[in-house]
Amino acid sequence: QNIGVNNNTQISENIIVGGDVSYNHSTNFSETESTRDNWLAEDTLTNNNRSNSHGASNNGNIRLEMEWKIDSMNTLVVQPSMSFSQNRSNRNSEYDYYTNGDSTSWGNSHNTSLSNNRDARLNLIYSHKSRIKRGRTFTFNLTGSMGEGLSEGHNNSNKFTTKETQIIDQETSNTSDSKSFNFRGSFVEPLWNMKNFMELSTSVNYSKRSSEKLQYDKNDEGIYDILDTEYSNSYQNRSMSEVVEAKYRYNDGVVNVTAGFKLQPSQNYSHTEYKNEEPAYITEQEVVNFSPSLSLRYNFGDRRNFIRMEYRGNSSQP
Repeated sequence: QNIGVNNNTQISENIIVGGDVSYNHSTNFSETESTRDNWLAEDTLTNNNRSNSHGASNNGNIRLEMEWKIDSMNTLVVQPSMSFSQNRSNRNSEYDYYTNGDSTSWGNSHNTSLSNNRDARLNLIYSHKSRIKRGRTFTFNLTGSMGEGLSEGHNNSNKFTTKETQIIDQETSNTSDSKSFNFRGSFVEPLWNMKNFMELSTSVNYSKRSSEKLQYDKNDEGIYDILDTEYSNSYQNRSMSEVVEAKYRYNDGVVNVTAGFKLQPSQNYSHTEYKNEEPAYITEQEVVNFSPSLSLRYNFGDRRNFIRMEYRGNSSQP
């Protein structure tokens, strides 16, 4: 099921507000059963499998926007948004395998999971047109976001053969957290006429992510509090990148030429820690990439008919 509403209202001569709200709910159920026979030179293998699963999800989104024309030269756009999601699943399966009619292995499993995620984002855009020189503009874009998630699951699996029995009964908890920040500023300057422009821009991007997985076995009292150190770990990552770009643009309505150069340093650091006291796995990477670009477009009278050629260089540092 889906439901949503959106609105866009001009509340004054200089301010427009709008946004949308949506909600989605879905469920699914599946059931399968199969039998497969394999005939070999001396043996006949028979595999029987049965399973069923049920899932449900809920998702909601809120997005708002305000555009404020402060005056004829300045504009501010504010765009906040939030979202959430919840997913639930339940799966059961069982199997039995035979060789020449004799049972060789059989088993069953039961798995459940529940996850919840929340995210929030804020985007700000400010643009300024110069009163002194026509065509000169400044634009600043600032974005911040954050999110968190929690999922819990249970796995009960039983496997039997004629020689051994394997039973797994565990609960797992996964938590995650993320934050990011992005800034971009650009300056456009007309040169000797309104056909030739120079654009300078710079941006900074930063993100931080962390997650932790904890897996527990059941004790004698039926409580899941024995940490399985082999499959439990935590992870952290920080990444940053900076971009400096310069472009020249020419446009007379028939010929459109853009030539530019981009410099992009980046840094990435990650840290993985295992709960079994093994040494942490740490990686650090710092690179500097640069790339030129060239674009040419020629219009044949009607703008729907044109020729376009592009060149984009790329370099990477290991």
